[in-house]
Amino acid sequence: MKNQVMIPVEVSADGFMEQLLSVATKEFEKRMKLSTKTYELSPYPTQAEIKEKLNIGADKLSQWYAMGLKKQIWSDRQVRVERSELQRFLRENFEI
Repeated sequence: MKNQVMIPVEVSADGFMEQLLSVATKEFEKRMKLSTKTYELSPYPTQAEIKEKLNIGADKLSQWYAMGLKKQIWSDRQVRVERSELQRFLRENFEI
């Protein structure tokens, strides 16, 4: 569920700015945490390691591949992503 901001008919500028700042701060913290977690990965983590460390699911990782995250096929069953590629992808696509 996306973050929602309730705006009453009469808007207090201070109250609105406080809500907006709160939502923006939470999103920024979430993205920074995601970026920081990438440094804890091995240089060529497996998909399972990425999903576990970044707390994402298979659907999110598949979405990232569709958005341009480059993967490396090491064998029939082994797909890995270079850590620096993951960091570049997150930085360019999510402005971390």
